[in-house]
Amino acid sequence: MMALYKSGEELAYEIRQTKIYGESIAFWNLGQAGILIKGKEEDLIALY
Repeated sequence: MMALYKSGEELAYEIRQTKIYGESIAFWNLGQAGILIKGKEEDLIALY
């Protein structure tokens, strides 16, 4: 199984371009840095 790995501007572009529909969320595993969760633009999720 091949792993998918993006970083820097390539990762930022993917996050910006990902569209969220309905009650869905998207998440990215950032390794030891944690995770990023993206919901609809009117929702705000902040994790530290």
